[in-house]
Amino acid sequence: MKLTNKTKRLVKFGILIVCVILLIKYSTEIGKLIAIIFDAVFPLVLGLIIAFALNILMKGLERIYFPKAKNGFLIKSRRPVCLTASILLLALIVFAAVYLIIPELISAFTILGEEIPSTLESISKWADKNLENTFFSDFLNTSNTNWNELFPRITSFITSGATGLLDSAFSIASTTISGITTTVVAVIFAIYLLANKENLIRQLRKLLIAYNPYRGEKLGHYLSIANKTFSSFVIGQFTDAILLGVIIGIGMAIFRLPHALLTGVIVGITAWIPIFGAWIGVIIGSFLIFTVSPIKAIIFIVMFVVVQILEENLIYTRVVGSSVGLPSIWVLAAVTVGGSLFGVFGMIFSVPLAATIYKIVREKVNERIDEKKSDEEPIRIKESEDNTERNVIQ
Repeated sequence: MKLTNKTKRLVKFGILIVCVILLIKYSTEIGKLIAIIFDAVFPLVLGLIIAFALNILMKGLERIYFPKAKNGFLIKSRRPVCLTASILLLALIVFAAVYLIIPELISAFTILGEEIPSTLESISKWADKNLENTFFSDFLNTSNTNWNELFPRITSFITSGATGLLDSAFSIASTTISGITTTVVAVIFAIYLLANKENLIRQLRKLLIAYNPYRGEKLGHYLSIANKTFSSFVIGQFTDAILLGVIIGIGMAIFRLPHALLTGVIVGITAWIPIFGAWIGVIIGSFLIFTVSPIKAIIFIVMFVVVQILEENLIYTRVVGSSVGLPSIWVLAAVTVGGSLFGVFGMIFSVPLAATIYKIVREKVNERIDEKKSDEEPIRIKESEDNTERNVIQ
């Protein structure tokens, strides 16, 4: 017995209702099961992310490494050489960022440790003059309070607390080993994926077409859109973040502002987050500069506003521009929702994900509109023929 389209829709709706009821009833158990599965496949997911990042570098290097060579050795060596160079280049980028940040962070915290006691003492003196008989003044001028000794006491307390954490050294060691193991497995999986990506893609395409040719072809098309969108976003955002960080660092060096290198790196890293990212870096940089000189902090903020205006109009539109193809209102919505659900990573990757969905939906809408136009065309032709016949008869 062949089911009608209406019966099929009712069956699908019924199955959906049953799934929703089961999901609500067993939500706790399903959540635990999902967590177990995610922990099991996390090294592979991390490997896919690493492979995606390395693939962008590798494709760029393969265009440089004797692209028109006909020598068999050069052709066979292209993939392993470019893959190895990509891994080394990515490791060098990470190492350089860490090498630049850590010394500057130590310097910044040292300055904070030196400046906080004197700053608090200045606030206390100001309160003596201007806030007599107030709660704030009483709090700052509590007897037996020596602000020069307060910060060393806090440091001593933190140190003693850190010493107490040695009791959980085994747990920390096991977590570290687990993290190293996960990273190693992920890197090996990423290398395997990149070394055999053409064969894997061909096998996946054959599998999809074998079981459902139409849907398999559609899924391959959608995955291709996602790959292009994410690649364009990563390349554009990385280039824009690097340029912004370099410009900020050079500008701070010209104006002789403190922590130029650290602030430039922080702004470059936080600029990965669309819309809000660079401002997060500015807040951190302003605080570090403020501990040295409040006037210089104001100069830094003004300089950044000018650079940001020029960057958005001259650099961002050209470097990132329409590579993602998502209207501004949806970028804001994607960043907001992604950040509330998945934090910083959600804010970063929600934009290309939303752009992918936007492109697929736009494509489907245009297809539906074209289908309706083609269905209406015979009707218009028929109406035109009828009018012609009437005119002839008349």
